[in-house]
Amino acid sequence: MGVTQVLSDLAGVQNNLEFAVSEGLSTKSFASEELTDMEDPIMDDAMEDGIPEATVETVPDHIEAGYGEPSTMDYIKYNVIGYFSNPWAMLILLFLMYKLYRLISPMITEPLAERWSQWQQKREEQEEAARYKKNPDEYKSKMEAMELARLRMQERYNEDAETMAIKRMELEERKREQNPRVG
Repeated sequence: MGVTQVLSDLAGVQNNLEFAVSEGLSTKSFASEELTDMEDPIMDDAMEDGIPEATVETVPDHIEAGYGEPSTMDYIKYNVIGYFSNPWAMLILLFLMYKLYRLISPMITEPLAERWSQWQQKREEQEEAARYKKNPDEYKSKMEAMELARLRMQERYNEDAETMAIKRMELEERKREQNPRVG
């Protein structure tokens, strides 16, 4: 099939379309009937139902092909990514971050912990004061128990002091007996 035959087929289709329009027939239905008998002008094959096997569509992708100069941040980003793609560099970074954490964390957590403990202690004292205000007998009994405990501890300390004094004197006597003075 040559180019002349394709042109003659197209001229025939055009004539049939003009006839259909003059007769009031639908051009769409008439054109589809003509296309079924038509052969593909490029492939020299008959088209199925007048529809070619494949069509190529062009879709705009909105991608600019221009090249722009990379910014300073791009240079920094690519260099950092390239440097830390090395596993040893990543390990060194993790080690330095750990050391920094160990250095900085006490500066942050210790004051917070101290303030927390002071708050807890103040709260407990306030609760205790409120409880004693409601029940003064409990406060009195607690003070008496504390005084008894102080007295017992003082007595134990005095006894221990007397015992130590006796042991010290005995030790001094032994030293004198062992080392008589020459004189």
